[in-house]
Amino acid sequence: MLDIALGVWYSGKGYWIPFIAFALFHLQLVTSVWEVPVLWYYRLPVHFALFRTLEQVTKTLKSRACRALIALQECNIMLKRSIFLITLLCVCLAVLCSVSAYAVSYSVTDIGTGLRPVDVNDCGVVVGFSVGNLQHGFVWQNGNLTRLQELGGIASAARGINNNNQVIGYVEMADSTNHGVLWQQGAARDLGFIGVPLVINDKGQMAGWSATSQGTGSGVITNIGSLGGATVTVTCINNSGVLAGYGDTANGYTDKLGVWRAYRHAFVGKKGKITDLGTLGGDESFGLAMNDLNQVVGYAERADETRHAFIWQNGSMTDLGIQDIGTSSATAINDYGQIVGSMIGSGVSKAVVWQNGVPVDLNTLIPANSAWNLTQATSVNDWGWIVGSGLYKGKLHGFLLTPAWAQAAGGVTASSVKE
Repeated sequence: MLDIALGVWYSGKGYWIPFIAFALFHLQLVTSVWEVPVLWYYRLPVHFALFRTLEQVTKTLKSRACRALIALQECNIMLKRSIFLITLLCVCLAVLCSVSAYAVSYSVTDIGTGLRPVDVNDCGVVVGFSVGNLQHGFVWQNGNLTRLQELGGIASAARGINNNNQVIGYVEMADSTNHGVLWQQGAARDLGFIGVPLVINDKGQMAGWSATSQGTGSGVITNIGSLGGATVTVTCINNSGVLAGYGDTANGYTDKLGVWRAYRHAFVGKKGKITDLGTLGGDESFGLAMNDLNQVVGYAERADETRHAFIWQNGSMTDLGIQDIGTSSATAINDYGQIVGSMIGSGVSKAVVWQNGVPVDLNTLIPANSAWNLTQATSVNDWGWIVGSGLYKGKLHGFLLTPAWAQAAGGVTASSVKE
């Protein structure tokens, strides 16, 4: 009976099959009462040893089976995660491709009457200046327009903003000098030099032009050299510290008034060395914007003296063309290669975006009944949002264009247009 009892007791753990077999085997061996004590005293240690051995073997097998199952489950989880990551990557690539291929349509948000936006960062914050007898710098975000402090001056203009919401520009003082200014968290700081900073990167490095060699602030003014002429203007500095702009060359001409004027050429530069980018066959070129891939855009003269937008990359300048007879200028490029600017033909200015190297009138990519006439695009961020100025019902307004895909993804919602 002891064998049966042991078999039943172990059956609670799921090991009853071998122990019932042992019980039946021993019952057959025990044929008389007097053999019972001898057999049980003899077999009991052996039984326990065998039971323990079988128990350990069974536990080992179960443990290995469990580990194998866990390993399979982990592989399954990893596979699912890989599939999820691949799917997410495909979605991101699709979004990026839609950004780089340009949106087929845009919604229009009114920035305000009499405003000229000049820059927009990746947070959707817009900066620029008002147009009137005296211009004033502003910051616009989510429908809220804020006039910038002017440090006792009479006018101001914001010229650039980075992704840390640091705004740079200038304040015109009562003596008609322009002082470089940094606006941050609502406070204005005089940079201590006479000139105009035009751009600021995410590291806080600023560039532009200065009439003085040193400032009174904590920053250091660095002379980047020249193209052989007297002046240089830096219009952009990317996050690698590479500069672009335009400067006087050693060559020039005498104008109708008998004044000698230098030809200006676009350039790129870093660490004290600047490189002339040349032209499209004419006399002058102007670098106006650059992205973190060191692609430079602007406009340059052709041999026929017309001015065409260009992109410079990998050591070569390429004509971006025009829609018809006229001129074009590229004023901004984002890190995905989207280019915006303006085009003038028959005396009419149009805001344009270059799609696959071909200029497209932005007025054809907004609702037909919007009453807008977009005349100039000045900046584009890495989300494809475009800012500029145009006419709404015949009056000058600043605008923000939001791509249709950003609207579908819950991006900026266009506010109602106000006169």
